[in-house]
Amino acid sequence: MPRSRNVRLPFDLSGFVDELLRHFQGIIDLDAQISHRALDLRVTKEQLRGAQILCPPVDGLAGLQVVESLAKSFPDFEFPFGDIYTRKGLGLRERELATVAALCALGNALPQLRMHVHAALHVGCKPGEVVEVVMQMAVYAGFPAALNGLAVVREVFAEAGIQLPLD
Repeated sequence: MPRSRNVRLPFDLSGFVDELLRHFQGIIDLDAQISHRALDLRVTKEQLRGAQILCPPVDGLAGLQVVESLAKSFPDFEFPFGDIYTRKGLGLRERELATVAALCALGNALPQLRMHVHAALHVGCKPGEVVEVVMQMAVYAGFPAALNGLAVVREVFAEAGIQLPLD
């Protein structure tokens, strides 16, 4: 049996490990918060599943607030997120880029576009990818739709501390 050896690395991993633990604890805490709030709201099983799928990994607290607001006002409204976001064909990054493109192309869903630009960054999309997807909409959805989408991107990036222009 090999002996265990202490190896000294040229860098410190303790900060990284602490950050990773804080991140996962945040997801666990948010999931518990979602379940607790769902009990208070008398939401349906489908709504709860949608909230649990959408909120922690994709939208965080912003997603929970959307689900909560809709459940209070429209308790019979069914959430498709749980069914759609758990399909195996695409990862969360690709789903969010597609959603950003669709919302930008619609041209009349700027609050939802704002939330999904945040979500795209949250699931690991690079800022440059988000910008390119929105710029691509100038060709297919029209220049005004792309301009409005870029205005939302600028606002979200400013909130996230992302400097424009990108390198």
